[in-house]
Amino acid sequence: MIRCLLLICVLFLAACTSLGGAKGVPYSGLVEFQPGTGQVYIYRPSSFVMGLAIPTLTIDGEPSLGIRNGSYMVYELPEGSYKFAISNNGNWAAGNIEFYVNVEERSRSFFRLTAHFADMAAYGQFVMISLSGHLAQVTEHFAISEIESLKFTGVWP
Repeated sequence: MIRCLLLICVLFLAACTSLGGAKGVPYSGLVEFQPGTGQVYIYRPSSFVMGLAIPTLTIDGEPSLGIRNGSYMVYELPEGSYKFAISNNGNWAAGNIEFYVNVEERSRSFFRLTAHFADMAAYGQFVMISLSGHLAQVTEHFAISEIESLKFTGVWP
C-alpha cells in the first residue's frame, strides 16, 4: 500500500513538472543579435500563484511560445511595431494583457510578467479567489538581475 502511494506521488510530481514549471537551461548571458533584428525578453519570476500555468501568447495574432513560471523567452523580430497578447486559456486565469512593442535593429526590450491574488471573498462555506496578471516594462539592468536566476527556455521564432 505504501509503495502504491509513493508511486502515485512520484507520478504526480513528474506530471506537474511537464506543465508550466521552469524549463530550459541556466542563464549564460544575453542572446546575440541576428542581423536586422531586435529582441523582446519576457520573463516570469518563480511564483506559487499560477505556477504551473502557461499563458497563451500571440504576436500580431500568430501563436508563439508562452512564458513558463521561473523562465524567460527571447522573441527575435525584424524592425517594426508588434502587438503582443497574453491571454487566458485552460490553465492560465490571470487575465488578458495586450501591449505594443516597437522593435529596432540591435535593441532589446524587457518585460516582467507576474500573476497574483487580486481578491478573496467568503460566501458561507465557499471561498472565491480572483487572480490578476501584471506586465511591466523594466530596465535591462533590473531584468538581468532577475533573469540570472531563471531558466532560458529559448528564442522565438
